[in-house]
Amino acid sequence: MFHRVLIILFCLPAISNWSIIELNAEDSAIEFDVPAIACAHILDWNQSKVTNEQSSVVTYREGLAVASDEKLIEVVIPVSTRLVSQDGGSLQEFRVDVFWVKDAYPLFDYGPKSETTTQFEGTIARELTRESRAGIGVGINGKVEWVAGNLKGDLSERKMTVERFQEIPQHDILISSGSIRRGTGAFFRFHPSRLERIEGGRDVILAFRVPNQWRTGILQVQCRASGQRKVVGSWHDSFQGSKSFSLPIHLTGDTEARDKATGLINAESGLKRAAARQKPETSRGFSFFQPAKSSANSHSNLWVESLIQTGSDPFYEQNQASINPGLKKAAASYLAARDTFLRLGR
Repeated sequence: MFHRVLIILFCLPAISNWSIIELNAEDSAIEFDVPAIACAHILDWNQSKVTNEQSSVVTYREGLAVASDEKLIEVVIPVSTRLVSQDGGSLQEFRVDVFWVKDAYPLFDYGPKSETTTQFEGTIARELTRESRAGIGVGINGKVEWVAGNLKGDLSERKMTVERFQEIPQHDILISSGSIRRGTGAFFRFHPSRLERIEGGRDVILAFRVPNQWRTGILQVQCRASGQRKVVGSWHDSFQGSKSFSLPIHLTGDTEARDKATGLINAESGLKRAAARQKPETSRGFSFFQPAKSSANSHSNLWVESLIQTGSDPFYEQNQASINPGLKKAAASYLAARDTFLRLGR
């Protein structure tokens, strides 16, 4: 019995460490980045645009009937992903979702479009051979005095058919993209090829139909990636990571909107700094089976991120009295800057 107790005591720290490694690996193995602010360009309805991003072509549809109170805007969003660990891992998929946080507008077009790749050039020559046989069997049985015997014969015809044709090689998906959120956003999924890795930067392009008075808006950019890394010998471990960004958008050349967007980013940075200064406040004492209770400030990193991404958070709204005054002031300043920025586009 004594030995069994020792085994349990020594195993508990090991289990806890494994859990921490799993959580940290998902959060820190991959880094994502997008710009703090992006500009929207007004486009002509019949404009065509060619980008150099993996030789993808974005051609806007021509002859589309539009209302007189609408205009077309194009937003180019650079997105990047980077592996933090240096253990020989590689990314297998990188997905980017882009959609409006508030006042969603219809998607007009997007790029890059879906694309496939193959290791073969052209078609593959194939040759198929079929062989068939047709035969007639003859048998004679008899007995002549002292000789008894059996004679059999086989008359057969052999026919061979050869078919030659060209076959298209199997293609692997390099890029897949399409609309989401009932046609108000787009997704882009990137895969590696034999010659290119998906780690690094690339552009995604979206065009929206917006009212003529539109000047500002906020897009949410969700990045997700997964991959594999070598652990020991032939053993591999899967890992993944994700991050969401709140991206203010304003018309190119609109200096007032640009200044309000800069103020919003500064307020966001101030809110994050205030949240980082908050230390978890826990009650005295600790029980293994009953964790200590924490205050609203210990959850600040959760509701602050929700506030930045969506502009509201139930936990923040219901726990105003228990939030640190400095943190509450920073949150109020951020919400005021966000509302001022969005009002320009209405």
